Amino acid sequence: MTVDRSLAAMLEAAYRAYHRPEYIVPDPLQFLAGYPDPADQEIAGLIASSLALGRVNSIIKTVASVLAVIEEPRRYVEKGSRSRFLRDFRTFVYRFYTGEDMADFLESIRLAIICHGSVGNAYVSSGENLDGFVETFRGEDGRLPSMIADPAKGSCCKRLSLYLRWMIRNDWIDPGTWKGLSAGSLLVPLDTHMFRIGRATGCITRRQPDRKAAMELTEAFRSVDCEDPVRFDFSLSRLGIRPELDFERWFRRGFGEAA
Repeated sequence: MTVDRSLAAMLEAAYRAYHRPEYIVPDPLQFLAGYPDPADQEIAGLIASSLALGRVNSIIKTVASVLAVIEEPRRYVEKGSRSRFLRDFRTFVYRFYTGEDMADFLESIRLAIICHGSVGNAYVSSGENLDGFVETFRGEDGRLPSMIADPAKGSCCKRLSLYLRWMIRNDWIDPGTWKGLSAGSLLVPLDTHMFRIGRATGCITRRQPDRKAAMELTEAFRSVDCEDPVRFDFSLSRLGIRPELDFERWFRRGFGEAA
């Protein structure tokens, strides 16, 4: 889909209004500022983004509790073991995830570091491709940790797409931890708010927020900015995350009624 001029203008207006550091909190992205070392930041970011489901206040509380245990993410993961991860997170529960799920997830990161030297190197080795990147975390038994979505099953991989946005885009919002990589091939992190906006504007024709829907929305945004199609994600998602911005009023005025 090619976005028309009026919709492109609305996207740019939202970007100018809300793509600002003062709107980061509350967002799991806020935790990355606490890690000046890129080696720590990429792991903290992967943990924070992988827990980004549910209500934002619950996400922030859960991520804070996990990172409080880990403290130095790179050292903790690299020097750890699945048995230690199980011990440290034996009481962990968040939505449908348990301490065992967290241990499997951390162990998959540890093995990726052993194999590639860093999570960023694993992404580059995958051909800078989300599908290939997911394979980095697949175990010898062919299974993925439950905290990592499988694009082969049609998942939009919202949380991994969010992580890649953080790691690759570099401006006053996204830290761009991995240097020199292109944002042009990123996929829009398709949460509830972005799906609703996509449906209402005709950028998404599908009835469910799956992988194809995320691709539709990304292609629409790419017609506005081919080099950085996901730059509208942060500003548009603020309208849903921050109640004082009055998402419903903006939505009706700027995007029309939902399809």
